[in-house]
Amino acid sequence: MGVVRAIVAAVLVLGVAVGQARAQVSPFEAVDWSEAPRVRVQVNGEWWELVSIHGVGFERIYNHALETYGSQERAQKRIDEDLLEVLGGLGTAPPRETVALELRPEGGGDVIRMDAAPMTRANRQLLWTARQVGESNRRIAATGNAPESFDRATVHAMLDELGVLLETRHAYSVAGGVDVAGAIARAKDALPADRAGGAAVVREVQRVLALSGDGHARVGGMIGMAAEGLDGGPDLPFVVVALEPRAGGRIIAVEDRGGRLLDPSHPYLVAIDGVEIERWLEVAAEIAPGGSEQSERYGACRAMRSPGWIRDRLGLASGPAAIVTLESGEGTRRELRAGTVPTQPREFRKGAVGQSARLSAGIAYIPIARMFNPDDRADPRARDEYQKIERALRGAESASGIVIDIRGNRGGSRDILHLVASALMAPDHPPVVYSAARALMWPGRDPGEVERKLAGRYLHPVDSDRWSDAERGAIGAFLARFRPEAALPDDRFGPLHVSVLSPGGEGAGTLAGSLAGKPVVVLMDETCISAADVFLAALGELPQVTLMGRPSRGASGMTEDHLIRGPVEIGLASMVSFMPDGRVFDWHGVTPDIAAELTPEDFTRAGRDTALEAALERLR
Repeated sequence: MGVVRAIVAAVLVLGVAVGQARAQVSPFEAVDWSEAPRVRVQVNGEWWELVSIHGVGFERIYNHALETYGSQERAQKRIDEDLLEVLGGLGTAPPRETVALELRPEGGGDVIRMDAAPMTRANRQLLWTARQVGESNRRIAATGNAPESFDRATVHAMLDELGVLLETRHAYSVAGGVDVAGAIARAKDALPADRAGGAAVVREVQRVLALSGDGHARVGGMIGMAAEGLDGGPDLPFVVVALEPRAGGRIIAVEDRGGRLLDPSHPYLVAIDGVEIERWLEVAAEIAPGGSEQSERYGACRAMRSPGWIRDRLGLASGPAAIVTLESGEGTRRELRAGTVPTQPREFRKGAVGQSARLSAGIAYIPIARMFNPDDRADPRARDEYQKIERALRGAESASGIVIDIRGNRGGSRDILHLVASALMAPDHPPVVYSAARALMWPGRDPGEVERKLAGRYLHPVDSDRWSDAERGAIGAFLARFRPEAALPDDRFGPLHVSVLSPGGEGAGTLAGSLAGKPVVVLMDETCISAADVFLAALGELPQVTLMGRPSRGASGMTEDHLIRGPVEIGLASMVSFMPDGRVFDWHGVTPDIAAELTPEDFTRAGRDTALEAALERLR
């Protein structure tokens, strides 16, 4: 009988536990108790004053919770995290899938009724996370500083919230079928059991984000800015640069801001402290954003700027110096002792710096350092810089050929693209579809706002009435051959949008056809990202344009910022963007028509510019 009783007791306990787990749901994405007993709730992304739940006035619910649980803090916690239990104590039990809510708009107005607000575990997790790290947030707000470490509960709460965001609001995690739960579990296991340093937490978040291939994924906020300073290890006194932007390609070591090679006679970096450089980069690549090979390589080299954590992973002791192994072109090696430095060195790259000019044989040189938006009120230089590029294009009308240099361009808007393309396209040039995208939709995401954001990127629905007959014909031909690399579920993503270049069309400016027929070389490299990627993909569709250099980094995702309470701010792509051939921008980047074979000296200020020399040679 004792065994039977034990089994029955175990089953009863299990049943209660399962019931409690199933009851941990909520219709609210966030709750603001700052004016309690009046409470604000977030439903479908919008804030409301809560009037009633399942026909029960909220004042009655709150007073019952106060009486039952004994304090404001405990009452609010139970309403946040165990709503069904609270309602059950009042003799009402709403369906667990949905609940009826009465809500009043912020600022006043008529009460609206929402008959079937979804009750989800994801919402309850968001509320639990907010409460777990609320004290940490209050401390940060009071001091203005990010904490140097977090306790286990806080870290796990932050990672759980990250998981919810990736599963519901990250286009590339959904498109790539990322095992988010597995990634979050591995991140928890990788961190210390008691307290984790801020830099370590940021690295684990970066490691999770890197799995999706989102080239724009980033960690920001106070903790993101502080992460490098929290690393704790000394920095190398040189910059690690990929001479060939691919796994296994040669690596060089360059002094701060391109002063010189660490050793010009032995330019190739093969090991640090006796560990092969490929092993260093293999560890560093774990936190490198982006899905393309060149993006991962570039990100791994950047992570080497402050390599204390990589040393730890490799089992190397930190110290005031590093033993660097270098190799010559003939294969001879030498070692040198490089003292560590207190500040991170910075990379130098030849690229879109300086002014437009007329080079040899009447070739026009037009550098574009950023994709400027002339209407950007946040940057007072934007309109002037846009107009400088417009004047440079106008001045190239008498040139025999044109070099457009966007090396180092990290994006911006697509206005520059339409300005340049309109100058290059003859009046009778057929319209060109140069990108396509679908936005991830979630409950509460405003379709009108999404449309406005897409339109700001020159992306419009394929069936829009804004298209001309010629553009509609080009879109039809494009759709007939379009085979998107990622199969996106229709219940999660909005309709397909496309971007079109057309003579005299959207964003054309006043230069229509002024450079038609002139040969153009566009210089590019793996620092080109975002709107610079799109610029390359679009101009690559024009027959007189040759793309030359190294593959671009790859990223075009309409980033939305989210706060993981703790405080880690992350940027996540909210759309999947396709190149004209159907490949995803972020997973590949744009491939040049002609690869530029660079030398170690290309990465020093005094060295030659091999890529520019090759562009001029092609145009002569």
